[in-house]
Amino acid sequence: MEVFKAVKGYQGYYEISNLGRVRSVGRTIKKIYGYWYIKERILKQNTGKYGFKYVVLSKNNLKKKYSIHTLIAESFFGSAGVGGSAGRTEMAEVGQSKKIYNGKPMSSKYKGVSRHTTSKKWCAYIRINGKLKYLGSFNDEKSAYKKYQNELKAYKIKKSIQKES
Repeated sequence: MEVFKAVKGYQGYYEISNLGRVRSVGRTIKKIYGYWYIKERILKQNTGKYGFKYVVLSKNNLKKKYSIHTLIAESFFGSAGVGGSAGRTEMAEVGQSKKIYNGKPMSSKYKGVSRHTTSKKWCAYIRINGKLKYLGSFNDEKSAYKKYQNELKAYKIKKSIQKES
């Protein structure tokens, strides 16, 4: 079930859902020439150069870009966290930002490893040429990290072979 909460700093203007959808709140604005009604609608999401989704929010004629995972973290958890990078599984796993969900850490101390919200397993991911590749889910984070390291080594070997050719 989708739950919307107000975006911090934009209460009455925008709301974000636990699924990552951002909507503008329907409202009436007084202008010099009369009143202007803004319909409630879901905002279009853009993809940044590192693959993260973002939206542009506007208030008092000032526009600013916000990444979806940051908005979710601030609205649902109270802060954007430490890392600020995004995971791809669910709202509680907003990247490797040292979040805690039901008393258990959602991110790992290892790069490329995070904990899946529903299955409670450790997932390994690697980003190659801007694309996120899922490497699998594991019962412990060390196994997930080993898979990440093996994939990284294989990519580096493949890249060095291509350079020699």
